[in-house]
Amino acid sequence: DAPIRPLRTVAPTAPLAELLESTGSGLACVDIADGDALLQRAISIRVAGPADASLVLERNGTAIDAVRIGERVANSETQIAEFVAVDLKPGANTFVLKANDTFGNVRDERAITVTAPGVPMRVRLKAPETAVAEAARPVPILVEEVDADGRPTAAPTEITLYAQDGRFDA
Repeated sequence: DAPIRPLRTVAPTAPLAELLESTGSGLACVDIADGDALLQRAISIRVAGPADASLVLERNGTAIDAVRIGERVANSETQIAEFVAVDLKPGANTFVLKANDTFGNVRDERAITVTAPGVPMRVRLKAPETAVAEAARPVPILVEEVDADGRPTAAPTEITLYAQDGRFDA
């Protein structure tokens, strides 16, 4: 099993044209890595490979349609394509990137597995087990939204906190 990385949101690191210079001609997922634990249920995924290959991206055994490619750039050695709005299922999602030759034969492939949250189900509060009761000393409280399996999610949610004889600095 791949090590689980800290939770993160996938966001483009740079324009695709800039990435061409720093990306080799081998197969790679550009913005995510094997073992990433994501906060989103849909992502844009950037993949790189040889310029003379047809890149095919599969998610959980099903090819992602090429109409999902929002942008593609290439030079004489490398191409980078961005698949947009790729839905993830809750839990483990395996992506397989394949480089096919002009006859459709797979010449190389790479696989990564990332973890995605499910539908937000509840709010979880995390506070220190003990806290000093002093007006001048704040007590940190983490408020997070989690799915049915307790995985943190990132969804726009309004939360109202009430305190009696205290205050919240949000």
